[in-house]
Amino acid sequence: MRLDGDPLPGAEAILDTLLGRPATAEEIVAVLRELEKVPRSGTFDVDRTVTDVRAALRVIHTARARHVGDIAVQVDEDDLGLARTRALLRRVDVREPISLGGGRRYHPYLLKADRDALIRWFVGRGYRDVKLTAVLGGRDDLVDVGWRVQRGDRYEYTEPRLTGVPRRFAVAVRRVVRISAGAVVSASDLTADRQRIEARLCADGYPRAQVAAREVVGPRTPGGVRPVTIEFSARPGPRIVTGAVQVAGRYVPQILLATLPLKERGPYCPDLEEEARVRLEEFLRDTGVPNPQITVHRRTRLRPNGSRVLAVTFDVRELVAARVEKIWFVGNEITHAEVLRQLTAINEGDGYRQSLVDESVQAMRRSGLFRRVSVDVIEGQRADRVSLRFRVQERTPFRVDPVARSVTLYNLDLGGWPEDSADISQGFAFRGAGQRLDLYGQTDSLGFRWRHGFLGRYLLSTAGFRYSTAETAAYKETWIAGDVGLGLKTATNSLSALLITELIWHVSERVKGFDLAVLDGDALAGALTLQLAFDLTRRNEERIQYLGLEGRSTTRFGTALVGEPIRWIDDVIRLALHIPLWRTERGQHWILRFKAGNRSVISFGDADLPGSLRKRPSARGYAADAVGVLARGPDDASELLGALHTADATIELRIPVPVGRRNGISPFLDAAMAADEARALLNDVHTALGAALSFSLFDERIEGVVWAAWPLDEDANPRRFGGAFGGSF
Repeated sequence: MRLDGDPLPGAEAILDTLLGRPATAEEIVAVLRELEKVPRSGTFDVDRTVTDVRAALRVIHTARARHVGDIAVQVDEDDLGLARTRALLRRVDVREPISLGGGRRYHPYLLKADRDALIRWFVGRGYRDVKLTAVLGGRDDLVDVGWRVQRGDRYEYTEPRLTGVPRRFAVAVRRVVRISAGAVVSASDLTADRQRIEARLCADGYPRAQVAAREVVGPRTPGGVRPVTIEFSARPGPRIVTGAVQVAGRYVPQILLATLPLKERGPYCPDLEEEARVRLEEFLRDTGVPNPQITVHRRTRLRPNGSRVLAVTFDVRELVAARVEKIWFVGNEITHAEVLRQLTAINEGDGYRQSLVDESVQAMRRSGLFRRVSVDVIEGQRADRVSLRFRVQERTPFRVDPVARSVTLYNLDLGGWPEDSADISQGFAFRGAGQRLDLYGQTDSLGFRWRHGFLGRYLLSTAGFRYSTAETAAYKETWIAGDVGLGLKTATNSLSALLITELIWHVSERVKGFDLAVLDGDALAGALTLQLAFDLTRRNEERIQYLGLEGRSTTRFGTALVGEPIRWIDDVIRLALHIPLWRTERGQHWILRFKAGNRSVISFGDADLPGSLRKRPSARGYAADAVGVLARGPDDASELLGALHTADATIELRIPVPVGRRNGISPFLDAAMAADEARALLNDVHTALGAALSFSLFDERIEGVVWAAWPLDEDANPRRFGGAFGGSF
């Protein structure tokens, strides 16, 4: 690294940051932008000399600072003008970064970098013979840049040809070729297709297959297009069949050997062998070997007909089972270590199991207490000892949702009263025990819900209060409810069962003339609720559920203690299935989701049920009161009210947005239906099509979802837009 030209104090320190970094144009441009910030800096040019894997840079500094004035582009004698020039450069910048722009600092190196970027962009569109000339003008300290482009002929591919492939595999091999007629193909596309053909032949038992690709350029057409035909020529070599597949030195279940991709009498391919070795490593990690080392032995024999049989033995004799010596938690500034230990499926002294380590990470992501979770496996001083270090980043404890008019407090420790009172000003009081408190206050409802998921390793509890009112054309109702519950759970909170006792005071007044069976009077009722929940899903690093099944069932039996003799059983069931379709390079997933819900209530008392116990389904695209049963009143009045049985379902495809974390677009189809004594559930199905955008900004401090839907039932009350929004602090 050397700085020549006019002296510039402080520039050497900035240039030294390039040492050891890749000598790419992007890295050099970033350093030039930093040099611009140095006082009295001018323009810079760069000479790069590359030898082997090293690059020597010579930076020439000229004290006179210059800026870019106008940029013009002329393509094949066509002057694009200002608007078309800007549009073209924006299109180029998407694929190939453009550094020069009006008003920005001018550097000779940036001119050369932009020229290379423009050439690559035109070549990528089939103009292999493109010629690009830069014309500089301007006045004083402004530089006007003009690009003159001569594109030449456009090279366009025809249908590729394939020779040398055994006839029985020709169709399968041809299917892996991605190049098609009319496409513009780069050198990387050509290499990728050649490698795919070799991989396909390898999977068919030709591990020594070699494929050559040759371009045949045809004569120029009147439209300025040169047709290009790619000829793939394959030399498959001898076919090799897999012989006996064995594992030496350690017991492996026969069912595992039977499911390995490398099978006896099947085709042999090193890729299949590697996949089998990885599968064995996963099994060994789950049976106490955190860092398995497997040696592969191969033996080849020739058959009389000249074919080859290759036997494979995976040698695992030198491996020893390991035990967990120590478990650390890093990053839990607030969360108590006991809460984290409840979430770990593996303990100190246990035999190492990779599946238990993975389940511990999943439990921490599932808890809702942390934004990020990872784990390091640290080798001990002995081969049979390892330690685990879980790294967590805690969520902010306070969340406000102005749409739902609710406030949520995470990771509370209300049991710290009164000892924590003196520490309120420090921000650590009443925090760290994993409790959650939801407060909500709307025009017709207010209350709270408290949940302690870490009361003990296998215990959890909940409590709540709610005051609500409802007024329709058919009835007016007020009810007050309070509940408390205690339950059991698994160590990682994936399964839980809660038993909740509840007291409810109903005050209901029915409007005369309506044919709806709704309570007309007062009742104090007691209820016993059994709530079962399971979460067998997996979450990625963004905590997005991408695989598995989750569900919840709530069954409640209630009976009047005082007042009108009401008695009922109601239940709510929710299920969701998550199926990953594709994993991106960023570790995000395309996810197909199926969701379904069922709500029902059965009355077997002598009095009608309160209106609050009647059910309503939910479907985006329809207002909250759009789906229900119709109650008719005097003077042809009618009101759509809750039903005795409802169901709803959703099919959606979540497509991740490759910007930030937890952002995605989800097209969906929603359906909802309702039934009562006189109407079957499927008689009136309401459906809607739409899309939802979920977003997360500022490191998950602002999150929400907005959706738009088109209801397919035009007679129902529509709601075409909606969403939820919240901020964490």
